[in-house]
Amino acid sequence: MADYLQAFNARNRANKAWHKIAVIALLGAAVAVVALLLGHPSLAMIGIELAVLFPLMIPLVTSLSTLSVWHRRPALHTPTRAVVSASAGITTDGPIVDMSSGQVAVTAGSGVLGWPAVETVLETKRVFVMQLVSPGNKRFLLLAKRGLADPTELGALRRTLTNPRPTAG
Repeated sequence: MADYLQAFNARNRANKAWHKIAVIALLGAAVAVVALLLGHPSLAMIGIELAVLFPLMIPLVTSLSTLSVWHRRPALHTPTRAVVSASAGITTDGPIVDMSSGQVAVTAGSGVLGWPAVETVLETKRVFVMQLVSPGNKRFLLLAKRGLADPTELGALRRTLTNPRPTAG
């Protein structure tokens, strides 16, 4: 579950979710100030709660929603087996998370994902998050670093994943 929590947090950072949260918090603060100036303390309290509590609740909501997805989608418990090739892409056998419908769906990914299918690669302490080409980058799979046969290969894997297309020559 910790792998997926890191993945969702990395995706939120990449999608600049905190910028959106900051805008909502600032709007709440603005509502509070205007409401106080206009003599509406109850409306001001709503603005203050939005400005203060909303940003504080986001990490909790992310953790609880990830835990919920983890329990409702047992396919996520399946380890991803992958072979990464600088020329061919990723041969994988593991779960692919798809959020394109607005809900989290998990499909069994099996086969070769060529590099054109990989939009971006995010890295956390535990995993690489392979965001696949889809509207809004709503599909992804995880490659856990602990799955390396030899931990000294991490640097080579990172270079391959962050610069996946083979160079000419």
